[in-house]
Amino acid sequence: MFPNDSGTIDHVTDDLKRLGNHVQTRRIEMGWSTREKFAEQLSVSYRVVTDLENGKRKLGKATYREVESVLDWETGSVDVVLSGGRPDPRPTREDIERRERISALRYEDGPVRRSVQTPLDERFEDLEQATRRSLEYLASRQYAPARNEMDLATSLTRVLSGEITHLAEGDQDDLDTTAPQGAPREASQDQKTRDGVSTEQRDTDNVRPLKRGNQGRDFETDPIIDEPAAAYDPPGPTDYDEFNGDEPPDPDGPEGGA
Repeated sequence: MFPNDSGTIDHVTDDLKRLGNHVQTRRIEMGWSTREKFAEQLSVSYRVVTDLENGKRKLGKATYREVESVLDWETGSVDVVLSGGRPDPRPTREDIERRERISALRYEDGPVRRSVQTPLDERFEDLEQATRRSLEYLASRQYAPARNEMDLATSLTRVLSGEITHLAEGDQDDLDTTAPQGAPREASQDQKTRDGVSTEQRDTDNVRPLKRGNQGRDFETDPIIDEPAAAYDPPGPTDYDEFNGDEPPDPDGPEGGA
């Protein structure tokens, strides 16, 4: 550790070296293969960039903010690295959209409404992409964006689980509503036999009054009774009554027995 002119202690050399390593790695990732090109982007000398990457010089706050801007780091990343942390890449438009989707997914993580649902195949595609991007960021040691992608994948998994459960419950409800309520079971053979006997008995009971009602009728002039209720109606006047104008003699009466 080296005290500065004011007597305070600057960041330890290890922190400066760690910052230099992060700067060099990010510079190469951004496509500046030489320090000269990077120095042009920063509008500083080649010597300043060399000291920065070798951890030999602490720069001013304005220069560090410019380094963060050129390397697409979040503002304050240099201070984070000097304090023992890692730099956070500045979120791209795609990163911002993903964060908004994470917030939306967390909001939706409750009773799923069909009106706001995204098709399941799109959800699974988003989950696959988030998982793949997380692995890619981890491979390049970019832990902050990797964490964001894992957050998205976790939220997607939770929402997908809820949607699939909701669909399964809906299918069960459909089965319950379409099945006949209290549908009768198949009648046993004994029940069918009893039902057949009962039907036959009813037919026999209906035929008997029809036979009685049609007895003694002149089928050439009188209509045939084909309704059970009509069989109980008293018959109309016979041909004899219409011819003589009065009732026929009683066979058991005085005149009938003579």
